[in-house]
Amino acid sequence: MRRIPMLTMLIMIIILTSLSACAAQDAKVNPYFVPHLPRPLAHERAVITSAGQGVEGLVISKIASQLNIKNRFWRKVRGKDLSDRYDGLIILLGLSHQNLERLKTNTTEERQRLEALAKGAKELGTAVVMINVGKLSRHSETDNMAQLLAPYTDYIIVVGEGNYDGFFSQLAFHEDIPLTIVNDLQKIKTPLNSVFR
Repeated sequence: MRRIPMLTMLIMIIILTSLSACAAQDAKVNPYFVPHLPRPLAHERAVITSAGQGVEGLVISKIASQLNIKNRFWRKVRGKDLSDRYDGLIILLGLSHQNLERLKTNTTEERQRLEALAKGAKELGTAVVMINVGKLSRHSETDNMAQLLAPYTDYIIVVGEGNYDGFFSQLAFHEDIPLTIVNDLQKIKTPLNSVFR
């Protein structure tokens, strides 16, 4: 019977230990994965805006209208603009330097707007939903905005490959936020619909 060399055995132990650690981490993160919310957070009136002024908000506004969710896409909505007319705030993560320039703003001002907006929503009892429509490589500034918004967020929806590195899984775990991940944009309808009614 051949003996396993000591170096090979050591490598196998390291690999098994790493796999066990990953499994333990998955066990911690998985409880935050939900196919959709078990009960709604809001009724049928939502403000939709973009964190970073990407175009994704317009797409989600159209999908929300298809679901009969009354909504307004508002590029530069601020905390002071919210009222009890709206009981849901949907924030789309997506950075567009071109649109920021066109709107004569920058990432610092955009972060300030978003934080004040999220705080204002919490003060009014408005549900906050963060959505990432999925890109294999996210911009670091998009991640910064997600981390900024997370303490005020009630629900996260990620489409496609946006969670390829586990970023949103970790965010959901640390901030105790339910998280739904769907394969493509059409499948966002069920979790988005579960927020409102």
